[in-house]
Amino acid sequence: AVEVAVCLANCGIDALAVAYTDEGVQLREAGISLPILVLEPNVTDFAPLFKHRLEPELFSMRSLKAFALAAHAFNPEKTFKAHLKLDTGMNRLGFKKEETADLLHALKENKNIEIASVFTHFAASEDEAHDIFTNEQINDFKNRCSIIAETLGYTPVLHAANTGGIQRWKNAQFDMVRLGIGLYGVSA
Repeated sequence: AVEVAVCLANCGIDALAVAYTDEGVQLREAGISLPILVLEPNVTDFAPLFKHRLEPELFSMRSLKAFALAAHAFNPEKTFKAHLKLDTGMNRLGFKKEETADLLHALKENKNIEIASVFTHFAASEDEAHDIFTNEQINDFKNRCSIIAETLGYTPVLHAANTGGIQRWKNAQFDMVRLGIGLYGVSA
């Protein structure tokens, strides 16, 4: 992970993503200073994220509330970065459409959280047979991101395109893309 991160940093990428907190800690301890998004943070222990300037994915009201409480307890004077994941149809993790009102309320209430990005994950962006569904995901994502930005008073970085999305959906590359398996030369 360290060798790949160093190579990517030298190529000029803007940020990294890791699955788990300990992977982000490893990169920080190796001197990597780029922003690091943690996709599966331990929502019962945010201290390592705060200590190592790691930015968690928040994917539910429970995770958002736990992060807000932990951030306030860690340093009530500081603002901490986090990333919101919206579920637009993958049905794994993310704020569902019907949770939007609760999410907006929580964002207004927790000014110590800076939303660095809002993202979603395509269920089948690589498969032409599911293009209608991918378009529905894109439209849902755009609509909710607009409402979130209006509530926040600023527009976070937006990203949706995984490897398949990068290859097939130029209109869904937004501000950033997440090259996954494609990083290793595997086409979606």
